[in-house]
Amino acid sequence: MPAQTTFPGFNANNCTPLFFDVDGSTGCSLTRADIRPLTKDDFAAQGFKETGMDRIIAQTKEARLVGVQQRSLMDLIISRHAPIKEGSPGKDQSIIAPYRLMPRRHVVNINYFLISAGSATAPVDPATAFPTTLPATAWYITVTASTGGFGSAIKNIEKYFLPGMYLSVETTARHVGTAWQTFVGGGNLDQGLMNQYRVVAAVGKSGDANTAYVVVAPTEFQSYEASASAWASYKANTSGSPSPQAKAASSEVAKGTLLIMTNSVSDKEAWCYQQPAINNLGLVEYWRQTYRWTHQYNDEYVKALEAPLTSEFFKKFRTLPIAEQRRQQEMLMQKWYFNTVFYGQRISDKQSLATWTDLPTVDDITNPGCPLEYKSNTLGIRTQLGECGKVLDLNGGALNVDTLMELAYTLKRERGNDGSSIDTIDLMGDRFTKAKLRDLMIRYYKAKYGAAEIHINMQLGQKIVDSMTNRMVFEYDKFDLPDQGVSIAFFTDTFFDDRIAASQSMGSGSGTKNRARQLWAVDWSDILVGVLGSRSVTRQTDTSDNLYNCVIDPNVNHYKLNSRTIEVQVGNPNRHTVIENFSDACPTVTVGSCSPS
Repeated sequence: MPAQTTFPGFNANNCTPLFFDVDGSTGCSLTRADIRPLTKDDFAAQGFKETGMDRIIAQTKEARLVGVQQRSLMDLIISRHAPIKEGSPGKDQSIIAPYRLMPRRHVVNINYFLISAGSATAPVDPATAFPTTLPATAWYITVTASTGGFGSAIKNIEKYFLPGMYLSVETTARHVGTAWQTFVGGGNLDQGLMNQYRVVAAVGKSGDANTAYVVVAPTEFQSYEASASAWASYKANTSGSPSPQAKAASSEVAKGTLLIMTNSVSDKEAWCYQQPAINNLGLVEYWRQTYRWTHQYNDEYVKALEAPLTSEFFKKFRTLPIAEQRRQQEMLMQKWYFNTVFYGQRISDKQSLATWTDLPTVDDITNPGCPLEYKSNTLGIRTQLGECGKVLDLNGGALNVDTLMELAYTLKRERGNDGSSIDTIDLMGDRFTKAKLRDLMIRYYKAKYGAAEIHINMQLGQKIVDSMTNRMVFEYDKFDLPDQGVSIAFFTDTFFDDRIAASQSMGSGSGTKNRARQLWAVDWSDILVGVLGSRSVTRQTDTSDNLYNCVIDPNVNHYKLNSRTIEVQVGNPNRHTVIENFSDACPTVTVGSCSPS
């Protein structure tokens, strides 16, 4: 038996779910002979060192002690930190590859199929031959998997149509003739709308793994399956209302939505067909980035600050205490770090799995030309979502609440695929948009439900408070959406206000004010900032150097060097959406209602 050596490969991007057709659990497609045993070298290669979180916590505490203001969004980002094992599986230079491959499991939803064509004659391009013996009533339908309604884009769908399974087909090919209307009006079922078939056989389409040809037999005409001449005579009969010809034509479906049902097989019959299985585990790459920040001072600076004869003007306006410098430096670094986590982009066009060996290298400072690692930038949350089409650009238009409501329902479905009960979708944005949305929703509830007590549908001014410090962390308004079965909680933070305020300096005509507006529908439980390393060392001038042999009181420079290596991970892009580039015009919403007669 040959070993399993071929592999179809993973997707070129991190957005599209990847489904592998699993080999059958019978036969010799996968046995112990195909699996290479784990060796001592393999085991030793897994001995990665795990970084601790104590350095992250210590650096954050240190920043707080020197006076850096606590910010809720920054605390939220820090809460999503987690230690990551070092090392990156990849090419030959796996130790210095700037990315890691991580498994990602996708939800598989297979229930609806689409019929795009139907014919009494066999298609000319099947991947394998059709059976030679078929019922006289056989009908050939062309089928693809429906990706609407959260359906999965699976391949080789012919494996789902097992012989003997029944199919229910909905179609709009309603027969509207006078005779047919009389027939249906008499309490008869219109088979032109809902037909039932039995699967006879199914094959793939040559060169198209997304399409299958399914041979079916309409169950209403099972008595004609054995005789081609009897079936031909029935189809030619035009007598009656409706005629046999019209009834037969109603089963010849060419477009419709298909559902697979169970078979009808007795325990005394022989039937041994197995349903297919799908391995929905794929790989996604996450890129790492090391960033540095430094604090330094020298002894003479400290002496100048502490000298009693130094002028107060010099002390107050030309110098800053070391602690104040540290506070400002730490605050700047936290802002830059936050911007990186959300907006970081590739370091160059070479940052891809195909060309990462062309990235800038880090050489040994004592041995130029000896590369120690490759440099890359981590991809921020917004960047990863944008590459997967999860950033909705409104192009300067007004915010549409109808779209917002349907977005909330879509996110509820996506986030609930793991079995979670989702009742609230969080939005983060600026205070101006929050106020406009609040005013609009008050009018919306009154117009739609005629509610005098709108507090039933909305809770305004809600607060999340730190129980230890009694500090308000976030403030939000909550709006119930009964039609979507979910609520929206709108959070505000000064980060979003500052973005808009900063953009106004470029002029209202530039469009930057619109561009600065954002709404984040981010599932923070699905966001992870992986920490692969965090270091801090203290250095000072080497006074033992020969340069200082004749110096009694050297001016010593002090350095505190900090570094952190991170990778931003978005688990499932479908659980998130960013809305941006909308105007400050009043949001719009449609009040649809059905009035009783």
